[in-house]
Amino acid sequence: MNRCRIEGSYANTAEKAKEEILAATPVGASVFRCGSMTAVGMGLWEDKAQLPGVGFWTPVFSK
Repeated sequence: MNRCRIEGSYANTAEKAKEEILAATPVGASVFRCGSMTAVGMGLWEDKAQLPGVGFWTPVFSK
């Protein structure tokens, strides 16, 4: 994980995980929005959209 500049953590609850994710998102970040049902279920994308200057890359899937 270090080689790829990835950090990991463990949270006991979805709310704690969301707090950690939001705190780790820098102002002006470009965020890749994946199809994670966990992220959707915890309201992560709505809260992340409220952060200053955050932009989203949303994948487009063709049939």
